[in-house]
Amino acid sequence: AELKVVPDFDMNRIGWKTGVFRFKDTPLGEVIGELNQYYQVKIALPDEYRSSRITVSFDKIPLKEALEIINQTLDIELALPAAARSAAAE
Repeated sequence: AELKVVPDFDMNRIGWKTGVFRFKDTPLGEVIGELNQYYQVKIALPDEYRSSRITVSFDKIPLKEALEIINQTLDIELALPAAARSAAAE
């Protein structure tokens, strides 16, 4: 049997299943796109932040927590979508 090494396997390809995301120097627009898809929300991202780059990991954390990490890391103010805020309050 032959063991094959796959370099740089993209963990985010299975993030929808595992809830684990790893971003390394990734444009914020791409990060928010992944979070929108995983959490089934639409986080508003102003155009001026789209190309900001971030290195961050999320491991099965609530969306609110993920946004707090992004906000603190980049010193910005992204907010939970209204539907997600009401669901988090329940």
